[in-house]
Amino acid sequence: MKTRKKTGRQTIAMWGCSGSRIRPKVQGTGRRAGKQYLLFVFLGAVIGCAPLALSKQKPPPTRTIYGQVLDASNRGISGASVLLTDLETHRTNAIYAGADGRYTFSGLNVYDDYKVRARYRGVTSVTREVSSMDPRIQIVVNLTVSPRSQK
Repeated sequence: MKTRKKTGRQTIAMWGCSGSRIRPKVQGTGRRAGKQYLLFVFLGAVIGCAPLALSKQKPPPTRTIYGQVLDASNRGISGASVLLTDLETHRTNAIYAGADGRYTFSGLNVYDDYKVRARYRGVTSVTREVSSMDPRIQIVVNLTVSPRSQK
């Protein structure tokens, strides 16, 4: 498909097909025709490279905190509630420990500090903190729920 634009003494064909490639065609003489050709080449390069630049962006890193809720004799407590508090946003997430007292919080912001504690039958574990300065991506925090650990 061709569209023509008349500019004084020259005629510029905006787009033309040559085989299987579409490329700008500039007809006529003068500086304006050369500038428009360079503009088309530049825009084509920018549009052609944009998907490559966007596809190479990495997702932001995330942190995972996991571990076990244990009783005084180091046995896992299934069904204990585990609370995770983000100290930057003050949001609290709560989950129940699964088989053998295992729990996992994933997709956490590596730049935030967290507090983790467990609760089972009215008894609360010692609150543990995870610092944003800790370089590890996966952090194990085991929590012991016993009457002695209550604050």
